[in-house]
Amino acid sequence: MARMQLEGEIESLKEELIFMKKNHEEEVKSLQAQVSDSALTVEVDAPKSQDLGKIMAEIRAQYDALAQKNLEDLEKQWGRQVGPAPPTHPPPNPAPWGVPVVLG
Repeated sequence: MARMQLEGEIESLKEELIFMKKNHEEEVKSLQAQVSDSALTVEVDAPKSQDLGKIMAEIRAQYDALAQKNLEDLEKQWGRQVGPAPPTHPPPNPAPWGVPVVLG
């Protein structure tokens, strides 16, 4: 008896599967028809392509010129505030041990 009941359930499930597949196919066709009917066209009003490498080179040249000008201004300002730089080393001692050297 249990076997007959299980076979009945299998047949019922097979029929349900066939029904679900058919229903799914109909839904897919319906959705595809909706999509094809509502075709969307997108137009973009974008400017023509620009050479970004050229633009970057121009910006870099402007930046380098500004950096050079700022460096020169800074050096001038520094020179006015500090004055000439003192020598970094004392003058060499001709007689390192205190003994005068006489040449000639």
